[in-house]
Amino acid sequence: VIVTGQGKLNGSRIEGTSLAGGLDLHLELENGVIEVEQLFNLKTKDGKNIFVRSAGVGPSSGDVRIVFHFEAPNDSEYNWL
Repeated sequence: VIVTGQGKLNGSRIEGTSLAGGLDLHLELENGVIEVEQLFNLKTKDGKNIFVRSAGVGPSSGDVRIVFHFEAPNDSEYNWL
């Protein structure tokens, strides 16, 4: 388990900060398969909060497929997430 620090997010449609205190979980099974899960919050430049969860699995740490899930305010410009 890793507790994440703060970071910057810059994209063509979103800009903000990844808040400190998120979780990055890694589990390596006996057969070498890797499971990962990340939980963190984004604070956009205009003050909106977006919750992000990602999870994935792969045969090794070099080949993990991850799927993202975003929870953004429906009445915001980030509802496309």
